[in-house]
Amino acid sequence: LTVGNFTIGNRWCIHPMEGWDGTTSGEPTEHTLRRWRHFGESGAEWIVHVTKPTDGRPGPLWVVPHDDEDVAFDNGIDAVARYGGVLVSVETGGQRTNGSINPNNIFAEDAAACGGAAPHYTRTVLANRTEGHPVIGLHSNDPGSVATGGLGVISIDAPLKSARPYRANPFIPSQSNEDTLAFVASTKPAGEDPVVDEMVDSLLQNGINVIRELVTTKTNDCSLSNYLALRGIQPYYNLEVVHGDRVTQGLMINAIMRKS
Repeated sequence: LTVGNFTIGNRWCIHPMEGWDGTTSGEPTEHTLRRWRHFGESGAEWIVHVTKPTDGRPGPLWVVPHDDEDVAFDNGIDAVARYGGVLVSVETGGQRTNGSINPNNIFAEDAAACGGAAPHYTRTVLANRTEGHPVIGLHSNDPGSVATGGLGVISIDAPLKSARPYRANPFIPSQSNEDTLAFVASTKPAGEDPVVDEMVDSLLQNGINVIRELVTTKTNDCSLSNYLALRGIQPYYNLEVVHGDRVTQGLMINAIMRKS
């Protein structure tokens, strides 16, 4: 679609209150205009939804970056209603990626490092974080791992080379134990980061498998977990279940919030 000298990448219209920075009458403010101007300058179209409880209770920053993970989105809505905070979700037409870009691997302050949209996208997501509350990523994936004969990429049986798996025993009831786990990340190995060490212990005590990733600037993959770990922002949890297992992910959320 061409308008004047501009070619528009899609025909989406964004409600002026999106992001909670419009006026009470529904008109955009300078903050609204600046935010969307930055997205336009990035060269990519992004639709980021911000959902808050009606009473404005502070709480975790819930992040659902993949638009094909319905269980994660549904649990994010439930979590905001129950525990407060803010849910940030990315809309990409029901696809996992925005074109060729994975919305979970574009967190950076340097456009050259992770893509042109990264700085604006990162600021937009993390502007909704409240100090003293956890950041919780919600995901669902295909069963198993390609590395173990499955279809997905996440499995306690096939952790990343830079990660260490911890198996809960007994473990929380789920549709697939292999795919039910929490990712945590730190720039320090086990035993040297008291905050993450305690997170791992608590998750295991609640029957949740854990993959703990050791993050360095060289291994940084521009994911939310890596971005936060490199900046010492904790606690961060990434809760993974197999597609469709809404109940188990809800139980994992409840376990973390009991601790928080």
